[in-house]
Amino acid sequence: MGWVRLFVRALHTSPCTLAPSLRASPSSGLLDQVARVTAEGLPPSVPVILTTKLRNDKERINFKSTNTFVTTSKGQIDTALQAPVSGNYSGVHSSGPLWSVRPQPGSVKRLWPGDITQPLDYTLSLSDTASEDVLASTSLTRSYLSEGVRRVEVREDGFVGTLFLPRHPSPAPAIITLYGGMTRNGVPEDRAAMLASKGYATLALAYFGVGDLPKVYGELDIEYFEKAALWLLQRPKVSGGSVGLCGISMGGNICLAMAQFLGPLVAAVVVLGANYVSSPGGFKYKNEVVEASSYIADPNAVLLGRDGWLEGGTEILFRQPERQVIFEKSKAPVLGIVGEEDEEMREIARFSFERAKVAGKLNCHLVELDGTGHLIDLPQSPLCKTASHPLCLPHQRMWYGGQVQPHALAQFKAWTLLTEFFDGHLKLIKF
Repeated sequence: MGWVRLFVRALHTSPCTLAPSLRASPSSGLLDQVARVTAEGLPPSVPVILTTKLRNDKERINFKSTNTFVTTSKGQIDTALQAPVSGNYSGVHSSGPLWSVRPQPGSVKRLWPGDITQPLDYTLSLSDTASEDVLASTSLTRSYLSEGVRRVEVREDGFVGTLFLPRHPSPAPAIITLYGGMTRNGVPEDRAAMLASKGYATLALAYFGVGDLPKVYGELDIEYFEKAALWLLQRPKVSGGSVGLCGISMGGNICLAMAQFLGPLVAAVVVLGANYVSSPGGFKYKNEVVEASSYIADPNAVLLGRDGWLEGGTEILFRQPERQVIFEKSKAPVLGIVGEEDEEMREIARFSFERAKVAGKLNCHLVELDGTGHLIDLPQSPLCKTASHPLCLPHQRMWYGGQVQPHALAQFKAWTLLTEFFDGHLKLIKF
């Protein structure tokens, strides 16, 4: 007879014996809120399996983590104090059961819901390692939007986006968020929603793949983004005369180009996984241009980018300033974040920040994250190593890299760096 059945028998014969219980706290919060999972009422020094599931069939989201813990001498487990003895993560990490979830067969690979107004519902269960009998269960939710944040779809003045306004009545600093090539033919809203929940008026801005915009991006006119920034600043709930910019991948390149060309309209810039050039088409702004850089496009390859993506390599690029985004022309502070395994982009980022500092720009800083790939998503998001891309052929995938645990932990760090940067340079500006 296994220990679970003996324990259940003891529960029935001894009223003083506590029934097993499982708790996750806080039970609700924003996505960046660290969770703590605790259990009690268990036998001492026995292994138990903690299973965490995140599922939404409509969104094809099906993620799961499985981690085994050994109960303490008091019959408890606590993820803030204990490491699992085996499972999907190692070491002591309070929120480990959440960020270590991995996609199951048939699931999307990237945690990127189409409807960010709905919370993520996690279910957690504790079971016996031998019989797999469930001993206790609980649930928790994590949200992209805090209570009171307004979401408004924008389809006017020739641009497409989603506006988020924070709950407090006074005007708020403005941030525009821009994504790269992976948009699923929509407006990626997750980062803008989270920043609005932190007190910013944000505009998640699309530049291809939605409505009347081009299906795939090529040459980009910075005047489109300038128009969106001016529109945002004219909103009654927006303060000041300049905007913060937050971009990932190609979106980061656009943010840097906006800094280069739009002068005092840009207040602060954060880029994640940018490559500091324009590809596959160039940037233009009135009579100025950044010449295009080309991708390596082998039609016979199945996996692209693992051995470099830039046609001609970095050595030629570094000798051609006409192909580089010269963000040091802006007075705005710039924070660059890049993954260690985003190798070619890390090399270009190092070169670009060194070039900027040689030119006298001291308010720029590059942070490199160990074991991290290209797709630096929000906290609690599982690593996505490969994915399709609009510039790839249907049978091809883009390699993004990263190691599961270092990448997951780096996303917490990146989000902290990003929010602290904007808090320091936007909320403290005297308009």
